[in-house]
Amino acid sequence: MGAVCFFALLFLAVMSGLSIPLMFVRKKIEPKFPTRLLEGFSITFKDLISALKSGKLPINVSVLKTKWIWNIIIALWGLAGVGFIAYITSTVTTIMTTSVLSQTAIESLHELGNSRIGVVKGSIGEIILEAGC
Repeated sequence: MGAVCFFALLFLAVMSGLSIPLMFVRKKIEPKFPTRLLEGFSITFKDLISALKSGKLPINVSVLKTKWIWNIIIALWGLAGVGFIAYITSTVTTIMTTSVLSQTAIESLHELGNSRIGVVKGSIGEIILEAGC
C-alpha cells in the first residue's frame, strides 16, 4: 500500500507543479481565462489531466511568439508520460513477481514432477540433478 500512496502523491505533485506555471502563461495569453487563483488552477489541472489522455496541451501554440519552446515542452511532456507509465508498470511487475516467488518455494526435485529442467553444464544444478536429491 505504501507504493500506491507514493505514486499518488508523486502524480499530484507533478501535476500541480505543471499546472501552476501553465496557469500563469494562460492568464497572459488568454483574455477570458479566469482571474481567480483557485478557478484558474482547477481549469488548468483539468486540462492537464485531459492532456494525459489526448497527448495535446490545451494551449494554442500558434498564438505564441516562441513556438519552438512550447514544441519542446510538448515533446518533454510526452516523454515524461511514457517514462512515468513505464516506471509504474515495471514497479508493479517487480512487486508482483517478488510476491509470487516468496510464496512458492521448491523444496525438492519431487515437487517438480515430470517437468523438464534445464541446468548449466558443470554447475551445482547439474550435480544436484545427477545425485537425484
